[in-house]
Amino acid sequence: MPSNDDSCEGNSADDGGSGQSSSCASRRRRPSRLLFASCNSQNLTQPLWPIIESRNAAAFVWAGDAIYADHFAGMDFTHFPPHPIHESATPERLRQYYAQQRSHPGYKHFLDTNITVFGTMDDHDYGANNGDRTYKYRRESGVAYVDFVGEPDDSPIRKRAAAGRGVYGVKVFDFARNEGEELVSDVDAGIDPDVVDDADDAELTYDYSNKSVAVFVLDVRSNRTPWPKGLDVWVQSDTGDILGEEQWEWFEKAIRRSKASVNIIVSGLQVHANRFPNANIAEEWVNFPRSRQRLFEAILQEGVKAPLIVSGDVHMAQLLRKDCFKRTYEDDDGLAKRRARPLVELTT
Repeated sequence: MPSNDDSCEGNSADDGGSGQSSSCASRRRRPSRLLFASCNSQNLTQPLWPIIESRNAAAFVWAGDAIYADHFAGMDFTHFPPHPIHESATPERLRQYYAQQRSHPGYKHFLDTNITVFGTMDDHDYGANNGDRTYKYRRESGVAYVDFVGEPDDSPIRKRAAAGRGVYGVKVFDFARNEGEELVSDVDAGIDPDVVDDADDAELTYDYSNKSVAVFVLDVRSNRTPWPKGLDVWVQSDTGDILGEEQWEWFEKAIRRSKASVNIIVSGLQVHANRFPNANIAEEWVNFPRSRQRLFEAILQEGVKAPLIVSGDVHMAQLLRKDCFKRTYEDDDGLAKRRARPLVELTT
């Protein structure tokens, strides 16, 4: 059995391709762990922060709705059935509620541990219920969000938000590194197309081991096409888009470049779920099927190892699985062969 003391005597261990020899750093006292959460109201008691802090993770990732900034303003009885009325947030209200959340004693104590915190938005921290690209404060919302999570000034996530492109990006964690040093720099990760020169992928270099996890956070609000209205709400839209072309091109290239052993894709909206045909009532990727298919094809590119989707939005935990099939070749009889690849989604 391994010793529990602080010494590092003994045989050398596999360095996982990191180039590090066996050392005290390789005997991790902190688990190789990342945390994900969503749907948190700044106005409630939030009793879970001490438990979350006790998990002693390398990073905490918001999967949407870190605060609830829009307001319920009653029911509109001019429709049947009556429709809820939501008042969208102003930039001032967004910043007020983010400050309120950061001052919550449990969350503040958690932040004081210097844990890496990042993530992406869903509708309520975006500022508009079921919000999309028509929200007039979309840029201000993104800037307020990256300020809330504390994205560094030189972060590509912050730069894209400041340019009004949305809150999306990737961070890589290498669990072969010393505790507290798991986060890989954007340059060493070699993934983000906005950081690394647009060179041939084969020429890229990577500085992380086979004990690494890449976390991609996608913005399903800032560039999303509005959901259909009227009678069209009951029909899936072939023209609707979730991410916007610029984010699509970024994500497809970035995830193709990843050499991480695990690739986690964070989406505020559920991907696999198909609960209700009217997206204005139950928002899901399935209501824009071409977008969802494009997402599957990006995630399941050759070389993308161990993909996992993490989502939020629905105020309940779910574990979903979809088996995706790809035609590979035809045998001597002219019959197509199909290869199945499972894709699991965890809803926080």
